[in-house]
Amino acid sequence: VTVDQRNLAFQPHVVPVLAGTRVAFPNSDEVRHNVFSPTKADGFDLGSYPLGATRSHTFDVPGVVTLLCNVHAEMSAYIVVTETPYFAVSDREGRFQIPDVPPGQYEVIAWHERAKAVRQSVTVAAGRPAALSFELGK
Repeated sequence: VTVDQRNLAFQPHVVPVLAGTRVAFPNSDEVRHNVFSPTKADGFDLGSYPLGATRSHTFDVPGVVTLLCNVHAEMSAYIVVTETPYFAVSDREGRFQIPDVPPGQYEVIAWHERAKAVRQSVTVAAGRPAALSFELGK
């Protein structure tokens, strides 16, 4: 999994990963960057590094980890660390798919950086798609 630093932004802005995943943070900008997180459960600081360098961090603790750059205050991103391999990032219209989910009862959590997380139960039946609709608010 890679979160690039390009055009003074983390790209992509939100990345879900399974706990235990190592994420690479290459610097593709002509300026130095510093990737760090003040998140209590998984805070880290990769230090300042130049164009072409890559540093990494393994995300072991489930939850939302904020990424920042202490060189460029306008840069931010999020790593959403999950305990399950079943996750997705929605498209611009809010649509998403989570393929290959085994039949069963699940709790789905919708998260957005500017809204409260919303939880919803869903039953997945063998060979049939399950539909969900979330209303995110502040």
